[in-house]
Amino acid sequence: MMKRHQRIIRTSSKFEKKLISKAFIDRYKVKLTDFIRARKLSFEKVFLILINFLTKSLQSELDTFFKVILNKEIPVKAVTKGTICSHISSIRCIK
Repeated sequence: MMKRHQRIIRTSSKFEKKLISKAFIDRYKVKLTDFIRARKLSFEKVFLILINFLTKSLQSELDTFFKVILNKEIPVKAVTKGTICSHISSIRCIK
């Protein structure tokens, strides 16, 4: 059990390093000008929202996601579904 736990931690650490690497971001953003400014919706956050399996409405999922990210007690409406949709269109499909 402990080896499995350590493997999961190593894998998530590698994933995190890859996700924030400039080479990875440059490879999957659509335009050179996408994701260059520091905003609430960074490439990493948009990517994590994309790979999260949505089970509720998009706005409800966004509120819950930012509740966890911002460590709040109640869901936070930090971004709108329109904002996330425009950011999603800035990421290339991963094949």
